[in-house]
Amino acid sequence: MSPPPAYDVVVAGGGPAGCAAALALVRAGRTVLLADSGTGPPKTGEALVSVGRLVLADLGVDQPVLGTGHLPCHGNLSAWGSTELHAVDALHDPYGHGWHLDRPLFDRRLRAAAREAGAEVTEHTAVRRPARQPDGTWRLALCDRSGGSRERTVRCRWMVDATGRGAAIAVRSGARRRRGDRLTALHLTLDPAPRTALDGRSLVESDQDGWWYTALLPSRRRLVAYFTDPDLPGAAGGAERFRDRLLATRHIAHRARPHGLRPLPPPRRAPRTARIWTGCTATAGRRPATRRSPSTRSAHRASSPPSTPG
Repeated sequence: MSPPPAYDVVVAGGGPAGCAAALALVRAGRTVLLADSGTGPPKTGEALVSVGRLVLADLGVDQPVLGTGHLPCHGNLSAWGSTELHAVDALHDPYGHGWHLDRPLFDRRLRAAAREAGAEVTEHTAVRRPARQPDGTWRLALCDRSGGSRERTVRCRWMVDATGRGAAIAVRSGARRRRGDRLTALHLTLDPAPRTALDGRSLVESDQDGWWYTALLPSRRRLVAYFTDPDLPGAAGGAERFRDRLLATRHIAHRARPHGLRPLPPPRRAPRTARIWTGCTATAGRRPATRRSPSTRSAHRASSPPSTPG
């Protein structure tokens, strides 16, 4: 029986981290298998700061990855610990503007670039049962998640766990995760406003128990998100509190009535974020969503708000 195919490195996870690792390793002369399972919640509202172009340029993929399909972000607004808005304009940034990303497109282009560079890329493929061999190599199973039951065994000298916050491979190999505060993100997607009312800048604003974030998506719809810590007293009520605060803004409440959402009494202070919502309506049938994590069914853990071009 012939031995399983051997690679220098198997990279588990086909997101930006996994693709960057694969690109760097291939260009260093290593044989690389990049396995992307294609699982996990869809990512929305993510942005790339302007200096990110330098990292992509170092990998030689800035042109194909940042081509059409993403929305330029020419600055951002912030009100942090103050009622005054502070503006950062891309005109003053030596690296230019940032981007509101179409994240699935961004990831697909990165994987295509890794494949073109010489990595073997398998999509809808999960890495399972990693086992260290006596000679120091790794033996693992690649499971097809595209609807078939195919599975193959491969061997490699090193493994890279780029599966994200879940650290799937590292945990299966005995690593332990340390958890601090659990950041909860509640988000809602609004229908696009008239083009004359569109503001392509992102906005982040502090609040008593967290912060608001809003930005345009490449689809021209607007994402509105509220971040808080479930341990805070003001976080009780989660999605209901978020909805109440959204509908407390008059123009949002007025336009939401046709979709069956009930306007509620205003909060102590409507967020400045609401000024950018003017002319937007909530998408029919949608309710504020709570992102989930493997450790809880009602909250999404995150280490930071969606990155904003700066």
